[in-house]
Amino acid sequence: MAPVIGRLFNKYGPRAVITPGTILVAVGYLAYAQFGTDTALWMIVVTHIIMMLGIGAVLASVQTNTLQYYPDGIALTQTIQQVLGLLSWFRFYQPSKLVILQKFRTMQHKRLQQVLL
Repeated sequence: MAPVIGRLFNKYGPRAVITPGTILVAVGYLAYAQFGTDTALWMIVVTHIIMMLGIGAVLASVQTNTLQYYPDGIALTQTIQQVLGLLSWFRFYQPSKLVILQKFRTMQHKRLQQVLL
């Protein structure tokens, strides 16, 4: 897939590759949202293939485009990916972990009070 994406990128530019790739990813996510417990395996596989084609087109094109304009472009895009991944972790997973951590600290505090008294 990389040679095809590379040729399309060189011939038509980044926008012509990134936009359809993003649309493929969005279509994949929308299809995943419609799945249920009775969804056929072939539909899951086809949806996954569509989404991965889109992700491959977007990531390769973004990194190539970034490298053209910034010598340290890959480091920049990978740093941004790591920071956004961390922020999404704090947004979606951290609240539930904070509740568990608060309960654990409360239990530790009660045990410490029992030992000291």
